[in-house]
Amino acid sequence: VLAIEDNVANIRLLERVMDHCENSVLLTAIQGRLGLELAAQHDPDLILLDLHLPDIPGETVLQRLRRDPATASITVVICSGDASPRQRRECLDAGAAAYLTKPFDLNELLDIIERVRSGEPLVPFSEDSETAP
Repeated sequence: VLAIEDNVANIRLLERVMDHCENSVLLTAIQGRLGLELAAQHDPDLILLDLHLPDIPGETVLQRLRRDPATASITVVICSGDASPRQRRECLDAGAAAYLTKPFDLNELLDIIERVRSGEPLVPFSEDSETAP
């Protein structure tokens, strides 16, 4: 799992969550450019991507991940404090597999990690449905 996240508290939380996931390694990048490099070098199963990064916007990171053949198939989950339906829809339309709002729902995060590990597809939350997957 690659976390592209600039908030140290969120990184520490993700480290604790990953401690409960057997045979998993967490890589972290606090800048979008470094995250893109790590994604290309390590081909993670999952990228947890913050939208508000110090160097380039997370939306731009997502676009670059999707355009690069080396990273286009990596599952990307957006992690953001912006819970607006518009922001969520734009990210999902741009190729994110799911959208988690901060503060994290740890059960939802663990479920996503387990689904990715087992090869199960992620079904994004639909604004039209009454329940999340």
